[in-house]
Amino acid sequence: MTKHTLTFLFSLFIATWTQAQIDRSVVPEAAPAPEIAIDLTAPVVLDNGLKVIVVASDRVPTVSMSLRLNYDPIFEGEKVGSVQLFGDLWGAGTTERSKAEINENVEFLGASWSTSSRGVRVSGLSKHVESLMAIMAEVVMKPAFPEEEFEKIKRKSLSSLEAEENNPSAIASSVRAKALYGNAHPYGEVTTPATIEKIQVSDCMALYNEYVHPNEAYFVIVGDVNPKKAVKMVKKYLGDWARADVPSHQYASAPTFQNTQVAFADRPGSVQSVLSIANTFEMKPGHPDAIALTVANQVLGGGSSARLFKNLREDKAYTYGAYSRIDIDESGSSFVVSANLRNAVTDSAIAQMFYEIERMRSELVPQEELDAAISYLLGSFARSLESPTTVAGFAVNTDQYGLSPIYYKEYLQKLKAVTPEEVLRVSKAYFGGRNALVTVVGAYDEVGGLLSAFGDVTFYSNYAEQVEEPSMPIPDSVTVNSVLGAYFDAIGGLDVLKSIQRVEYAYNMDVQGQQLALNRTLQLPGKSLQTIGMGNFVIQKAVTDGTDAMVLQNGAPFPLTEEQKRSMINEAVIFPELNWLDPSLESSVELVSLKKIGDGTPTYVVKVTDVEGDESFHYFDASSGLKVMTMEYAVGPSGEEEPQSTRYSNYSSLDSEVVDGAAVRVPQTIQVPMGPQTVTSTLVSAKFNGRSNKGEFAID
Repeated sequence: MTKHTLTFLFSLFIATWTQAQIDRSVVPEAAPAPEIAIDLTAPVVLDNGLKVIVVASDRVPTVSMSLRLNYDPIFEGEKVGSVQLFGDLWGAGTTERSKAEINENVEFLGASWSTSSRGVRVSGLSKHVESLMAIMAEVVMKPAFPEEEFEKIKRKSLSSLEAEENNPSAIASSVRAKALYGNAHPYGEVTTPATIEKIQVSDCMALYNEYVHPNEAYFVIVGDVNPKKAVKMVKKYLGDWARADVPSHQYASAPTFQNTQVAFADRPGSVQSVLSIANTFEMKPGHPDAIALTVANQVLGGGSSARLFKNLREDKAYTYGAYSRIDIDESGSSFVVSANLRNAVTDSAIAQMFYEIERMRSELVPQEELDAAISYLLGSFARSLESPTTVAGFAVNTDQYGLSPIYYKEYLQKLKAVTPEEVLRVSKAYFGGRNALVTVVGAYDEVGGLLSAFGDVTFYSNYAEQVEEPSMPIPDSVTVNSVLGAYFDAIGGLDVLKSIQRVEYAYNMDVQGQQLALNRTLQLPGKSLQTIGMGNFVIQKAVTDGTDAMVLQNGAPFPLTEEQKRSMINEAVIFPELNWLDPSLESSVELVSLKKIGDGTPTYVVKVTDVEGDESFHYFDASSGLKVMTMEYAVGPSGEEEPQSTRYSNYSSLDSEVVDGAAVRVPQTIQVPMGPQTVTSTLVSAKFNGRSNKGEFAID
């Protein structure tokens, strides 16, 4: 199936803009647990409470320094996203230098730096360590939180949310978090455009003032340095940083499930389901069961040799991969099994996942299988010790979680000693089995009816808000013609729309934070001109003259297939919905459902099949009549067809949009997904039935 022309051209533009086989049948013998030499010295505590950890390594003449804040998770309430914005804004300049000046100084030293809500990091050549330390101290203690930078960061955050709104993995993560942890836990909070809009600079400043203090922080230095001199340097630059109380937070345990619950988010037209099974449990880092649980997870879903992968991919061919993971966290630990798979096998995959989980909970793992899992973990842990950064992390963990000073030194011996009986015990204790949450993001029409067999189903929007079941019965009085009639009435009236032979649109287009100009002229029959540019430079030009088509990228011709040319000409129409009224196309236009999308808005879904058999789905607001989305299929990065949803919003009548005294309403905002991002076009002006310019549709 081919892409819609606008989507094709935008994809082309974005592309220009961004420009030993293993025999698994043989189980390796478990190697003996190696003796490891790891010296985790206790932190040096400054008078203000800052804990300094230095891991010296002279392998390369570089150094990395990081301030790591140690505060409890923060419940953000109606301003979810404020912690993230605070972390980004922290690096937007100091009271002494702008961000640009800091960047210039850091780049001059051949170094890099960054900030986050959990700290500040700087890395570069060790000969510049003191200069980098001075910059870092300035960032830590003298942030400016400039309003103009805040607005840029806020817009970038909103743009990222727009890109994720139709990303099935992002939707699944949000829905799972909300359903798993609930509304009263910080891990259950989901950032939305509405919560971002409520955040002010003062919120970021308040977070800094409350949580950024030396007595609840670690300063870690890794690299080619002298430990004593390094501690002395930190004391010189951060010794005067005043200590203060940092708020502590305690939250109720995440809810547990007494049976299977299902959380479902509808993604219209999706050809795959994003599936997970999860449960929470209480466990702190260093818990005596943590090592055995790590082994159990490795057996179940730790990689391509694990049970889930072999079952769902190799045996059943349901998916490219199925995995499990455990996240051990003081504020809420979790176990998650996940896979992306075809709609038709969603229910079968859920059944097989439960089957493998129950096997872990009810049967002893064969010693040979256990040895293979332990052997992999032994090698992985031993390799990790080659990085001084890993050793520094172990030192922080040892102090932060009150671990035994020899916890990591004994880790390999304890890993080697895990037995089948221990794996069975921890699997029963921490893998929830049927007392779990099943999360599915997929096409309701394909999989929605299959899920109630596993448990009670709760429906969620793309931003994890509970909504009603997506599909509803279509009233007998509603037809394709009535839906289209309501749409035509909503945007200006059928007679007015038929009288329009030419339209000129001008948009501002946001691409990766850059503001570009998109101009689009359509003239019947089959003529179009579209340009995308920055200033006076035209990046892309696309033209059709009714019989031929051409695309220029940066002034150079881009080769088009005959199919692409034909699609561009056929879609050079002003209101394509008018063509659907042609009686000869009646069999190609069908009202297929009434369903709720996004925030729960009821929409009528019209399926259109063109002469080449390509399908597209068009969503019309059941209340306003306005078209809010078009969904069609395009080949994605995986090489398989994926749904692409173009969204239309903010319909309005501009002064120039008057035809024979009647106002015409058009969407001021159009959002087109382009891979991991969304291109947003905002209407600046529109002109109807203007005069054609000589040669404007000429094919060069």
